[in-house]
Amino acid sequence: MVGGFGFKPQPINDYLALTIIGTAIFIVLIGVLQLRQDDRLSEKFFVDLTKMVLEQLPLISNIIKQFQGNK
Repeated sequence: MVGGFGFKPQPINDYLALTIIGTAIFIVLIGVLQLRQDDRLSEKFFVDLTKMVLEQLPLISNIIKQFQGNK
């Protein structure tokens, strides 16, 4: 008997997966902002880290790439 008691594994809801990923990236972004507020992070590294974090979000990443391509 495959599946034990007849339970079928349910696929993870796409919205749930996106929410988990987005939350993780948001927490990292909050950490970067806190480091900048505490003056533990220089302005250049703040911009670089913020850009790297935002590039992890697909929609924002596409907007950034389009903006950079227009230069």
